[in-house]
Amino acid sequence: MNDKISLQSDDAVEQLLGSATPRPVPPVAEASAVRAAVKSEWRIITGKRRTRRRFVSLGLAASVMLVAFLSLNLLRVNGVQELTVAAIGKSFGAIYVLGENAELMEGNNLTAVTAGQTLVTDDHSGIGLAWGRGGSLRIDANTRVAFVAGDEIYLRQGRVYFDSRPTMTTNGFGSSREPHLKIRTDHGEVRHIGTQFMAAATADSVTVSVRDGEVLVIADGQRENAVPGEQLTLTEGRRPVRLNVHGWGEAWQWVEDISPGVVLDDRTVEEFLRWVSHETGLQLRFSDAAAEAQANVEMMRGTVDTSPRQALKLFMQTTDLGWRIDDGVIYVGKK
Repeated sequence: MNDKISLQSDDAVEQLLGSATPRPVPPVAEASAVRAAVKSEWRIITGKRRTRRRFVSLGLAASVMLVAFLSLNLLRVNGVQELTVAAIGKSFGAIYVLGENAELMEGNNLTAVTAGQTLVTDDHSGIGLAWGRGGSLRIDANTRVAFVAGDEIYLRQGRVYFDSRPTMTTNGFGSSREPHLKIRTDHGEVRHIGTQFMAAATADSVTVSVRDGEVLVIADGQRENAVPGEQLTLTEGRRPVRLNVHGWGEAWQWVEDISPGVVLDDRTVEEFLRWVSHETGLQLRFSDAAAEAQANVEMMRGTVDTSPRQALKLFMQTTDLGWRIDDGVIYVGKK
């Protein structure tokens, strides 16, 4: 701080406080109260004799200024509102939060996640979250994820799934706008364009599997795109590896297990079936126009809190339509 501060006016308070390193701003009422108190003390001190007691007054002034400075900065720190980046909609097994000293603390009572937190799952746990800016983020077992900001996470290890356009959820958290999420790993960044995809990170690679939309992976100066039905693996020092994959099946089962719940009240059977298709990656086909017309008029009721496939078995029993799954397709027809 090179600027010389005058000690002869009320402006000295503002000059000193203004020279402090910027911090989050405290509530206006609290900040105003502190400033008013400091100025009052300042007037009392500087209004006294400035001859033989000049140095004593300056010492007292410095003390008052120090107390004011510490008080206002304390208010600034305590006045910070944590940035909530996601709401926990569903979880199972043990969930942990990484502490400041890298210790694991139980977080099974968490209802939301804030920027700066790191969540850790064990062998038998998973988490489904409503992403703050829209979308559904899911965390698999044996995964460690740091929530960096409202549009970025750091996947240290394990697997996550992101759906930027969930169809129906019971949680209203988030935005209706198209969300953007950047997934950072030790081996590159993963970005998406309106999609459903799974990203996995290991000690030496990052792998992306795309169910819908398009994903961009940036690593070692390379930019590689992956499209639906593709799995892209980037390993340091090696050429990218591409494989054809299904958007449904065993590899995606964990995603279904933590699918967010849905309210079916005043929804048609067709809407329910579209939701199942969206969540499982299975295609939906009706046997004929009559079956599709029936699905568009028949209404459903209730709340789904199971996996989509289990919901399909349970709720379709209440309808006049039959169904079966064969080779990645849900076939629906009249009973």
